[in-house]
Amino acid sequence: MERTISVSTDVFAQIWSLREEGENSEDAILRRVLAAIPRRKRVQTMSNQTKTGGRTPRSKVTWRDDVRTALEQLNGRAPLLRIYNEVRELRRANGRSIPPSFEPVVRRTLEEHCSASEVYRGGPDLFYMPEGKGMGVWALR
Repeated sequence: MERTISVSTDVFAQIWSLREEGENSEDAILRRVLAAIPRRKRVQTMSNQTKTGGRTPRSKVTWRDDVRTALEQLNGRAPLLRIYNEVRELRRANGRSIPPSFEPVVRRTLEEHCSASEVYRGGPDLFYMPEGKGMGVWALR
């Protein structure tokens, strides 16, 4: 039996970011991914969804979280290219999407959380540019 399901654009992108050679549909991708989840974990997830009215209780990981974690793993300071690579690997390892605009999203995240940046709008001031603007090196505060 075939059914239609609706998913948001970001979930659709996440599904396709998990695609492997030879998988030509969302169904094929999800069959492989779901088969890799241990049965015990699937049962727990279903049980949690029942208790919460269909919603799985978990906090949403933000780009800010991923960029901060990447910098922590890079000893608190790194050139932008190393930050890109670390965030990409972190998102891949955790099954999160890597959109075509990946590098601009990472840069924007750094800038929006750096009080020395022109796009800083308040909020957590997590990052700074230890070698000055335009040098391509970022660090944790």
